[in-house]
Amino acid sequence: AETGINRVLRLDGTALPRLRRLSTKVIEVDCLSPPLRVFILPAGDGLHFAAQHEAEVDCTLRAPAGNLLHLALARDKTRVLHSPEVSMDGDSAALLELAGILQSLELDWEYELSRWLGPLATQVLGSGLRD
Repeated sequence: AETGINRVLRLDGTALPRLRRLSTKVIEVDCLSPPLRVFILPAGDGLHFAAQHEAEVDCTLRAPAGNLLHLALARDKTRVLHSPEVSMDGDSAALLELAGILQSLELDWEYELSRWLGPLATQVLGSGLRD
């Protein structure tokens, strides 16, 4: 998951510099059902995930998996964060900034496709999709 997410982050020219500002933060995501705990460590080269983290965390988000998925996909994050099944402790600004970075990704899919398909095929495919 970490490798895939970081590949996507590299497709956006502003995501990694914005993540660098969060590099001192640690965000804990505690999925209540099914039980799973993941620590997110933003850095200048992407996001790093850990199953364990001994130091103090900056923000903890606790919710069942369905609510976490809804939070990831929702445009209005504050509405989901205020639902009774979701709790958050600590520096919520760090979590909201991370969510904002991920939500505002502007990916250069045409460049990535051109690496795989070549410039002509990418031009034809891109024109067709835009039409």
